[in-house]
Amino acid sequence: MTVKTKFVGKNPFEKQFEVSDLVICKDPIPSSRVYTKYKYDPIFSKMKKGEALKCPGDRVDSVAAALRSFIKRNNMKAIAKATPFYSEQLPTGRVWLL
Repeated sequence: MTVKTKFVGKNPFEKQFEVSDLVICKDPIPSSRVYTKYKYDPIFSKMKKGEALKCPGDRVDSVAAALRSFIKRNNMKAIAKATPFYSEQLPTGRVWLL
């Protein structure tokens, strides 16, 4: 079979790894889920209700989503509100913990 398609990145028809690269081991199964460190958790944990984070307008959606996830993970009775354009003079957005 001759493939004439040009690929961006890795060609899926090429071998990705060799079988000889596999190693048998006796590692135990983890007893619990692996703890994931979250990027914004240190600053979110310092926030109090009514406070806002100032961030670039194009990053507001991702910071607000991270704050909502933080609220859910920590069983908080709070909500997150965001705006990408807080004022005309400052091209920054805000994300509030309410």
